[in-house]
Amino acid sequence: MKTATITCAKCNGTGHIQGFSHIQEGVCFDCNGAGVRVLKVGTVSFSREFINRYQQPGYTPPIDSDTKKVLCLYDAGHATAEEWIMLKGDSYIIGQPFCGGSSWYIIPLEEMTEFMGHFNKIRRSNFSI
Repeated sequence: MKTATITCAKCNGTGHIQGFSHIQEGVCFDCNGAGVRVLKVGTVSFSREFINRYQQPGYTPPIDSDTKKVLCLYDAGHATAEEWIMLKGDSYIIGQPFCGGSSWYIIPLEEMTEFMGHFNKIRRSNFSI
């Protein structure tokens, strides 16, 4: 199976996490301090790392008239949560503002198709624009 080397999303490629410097000198356990991870293409782990590159911690976008609500997450065939999507300039913004979710992603238009494939694999959904 084909592999890909991806920058570690947990430490942002530094190999260390400052907030955990008191535990094994802050070495990132996801990449073992290398700053990158070698993953098999097509696996859930690969998809998770791929979409995490676009995550924006602490970001809260404005919800306005350009917002499109899409039911997306499913459990046994029933919708269980909502995803919101906005087109802002040259990027899409995707997130869960009202269902306890706090993950927001900002994706350039030209990368949206590939992002959605990975996003749906992780979320086991058929979310589309």
